[in-house]
Amino acid sequence: MRFDEENKRELGDQFRYYPLQSVPATEGPIANSFVLANDPFCDLVSFNEIPCFTQVTLFRAKKIAGLKFNEDLDVGEDYDYLLRVYLRGRVAYNTEILADVRRHGSNITKDYLYAPVNRLRGLRSIANVVVEQEHKVAYRDRLVKAHIDAAGVHCRRGQVMTGLTTYRHGLLVPGSRKRKVKGLLRIMWEISHTAFFSK
Repeated sequence: MRFDEENKRELGDQFRYYPLQSVPATEGPIANSFVLANDPFCDLVSFNEIPCFTQVTLFRAKKIAGLKFNEDLDVGEDYDYLLRVYLRGRVAYNTEILADVRRHGSNITKDYLYAPVNRLRGLRSIANVVVEQEHKVAYRDRLVKAHIDAAGVHCRRGQVMTGLTTYRHGLLVPGSRKRKVKGLLRIMWEISHTAFFSK
């Protein structure tokens, strides 16, 4: 459950932001638990963020043996780590609230609008471990979207050349032509609105 430190107002649980219930699953062995029915990486990489917090995630030791957080990432290292875990086995979740997450002005992720740029870094960092064809298809689709999202952030901030360069890198990723065209329209919209509001 997320809550605002200043007024202690609840901001909603994780499922409000990331509807994990939309992913096909079967009932698990304990109350309120569910086991993802399909390949967890393919289903979960499609989310903008990992729909859980690392602090309340349990791992089988043998599944994460030798796996470490990427120290080259100052933000999004948990995103990188969990995607690597999802390549290694099955995933289950429960709907019970296990942690209160405090939102305040000093959060490292307080700049929510910049989050897509950090997510793109996290996605790029796992490229060398995505080797199965099924995983590559899902990964590339998400990577194209991540480039578009990050490009939009740069353009919204007036960093048009950086945004266009980021979008161009996304074009080089094999994936949906339709998504790329829609992405270009979105980028052009961001550029035109940024120019309009800066006048």
